[in-house]
Amino acid sequence: MAAWANLTNDVLEYITSFLIFPDHCRFGAVCKNWRSISKLRRYPPAPQLPWLVLGEEKETRKRKFYSLSEAKHYSIEIPELHGHYICGSSHGWLFAVDIKITGILINSFTREFFELPLSHLFVKMWM
Repeated sequence: MAAWANLTNDVLEYITSFLIFPDHCRFGAVCKNWRSISKLRRYPPAPQLPWLVLGEEKETRKRKFYSLSEAKHYSIEIPELHGHYICGSSHGWLFAVDIKITGILINSFTREFFELPLSHLFVKMWM
């Protein structure tokens, strides 16, 4: 058995704090234990350049992103964003609205998701 399999969870969690987003995903793909560790996020993520959101691939409904640090394109499936326009982002969170002025806040990394009913705010603004 490889020595990597004997690392404690604390050590594995600490290692994840040095990984940029794509490497963090690769880390979680190694085995079940490492996948569960990758979801904990007890340490702040490693500093990295922001990703650019390029749009939605119409055939696959995946979102296209561009990593400035790697100079590489990524296509990531985030079904919750289908039909939404991304209005802003911060620290892995994306804010998007749809045509009905329903907002969502989704963490593109953990897939944590919140619906934000915004239509009543716009009605109050115009009255």
